[in-house]
Amino acid sequence: MNESLIPNPQSPIPNMDTLTLKLRGMSCAACANNIEKAIRSVPGVRDCNVNFGVEQAAIKYDRSLANLEKIQSAIASAGYSSYSLQEELLTEEDDAEIVSRQALQRESLKVAVGGVISIFLFLGKPYSFSASHWNIRRSISRNASPLARANQPISSY
Repeated sequence: MNESLIPNPQSPIPNMDTLTLKLRGMSCAACANNIEKAIRSVPGVRDCNVNFGVEQAAIKYDRSLANLEKIQSAIASAGYSSYSLQEELLTEEDDAEIVSRQALQRESLKVAVGGVISIFLFLGKPYSFSASHWNIRRSISRNASPLARANQPISSY
């Protein structure tokens, strides 16, 4: 018997390909099951695993029977959206999420800086400003210019 004609179950099938999709719109484990059923219904899909936690689907399919567009069409018909992680495209939802996260970080920084400044103002030495203010006024009145002294009554010399 010729051994080269016997298929080896561990050898990769030539037309098989693996695809990882990022999924949007899932809110529960039942959604993940619905997406998995939709993907498995595509002819040529051999294996599918939908992970609800990371919102991803790992798909093994036969390239001669299925492709990315057919799989994404099945996901869309189930009411969800997807994009290929290999493409690394940012969707509008991702852009909006990034912008809102950056805005939140800026606001948090402003609150933190304002809090630190407030602590220094409230816990600093409250008498130091009034004492220095008093000392400055006394030194100004002692070292007043002759013009300033001319306007003062003679009894104050």
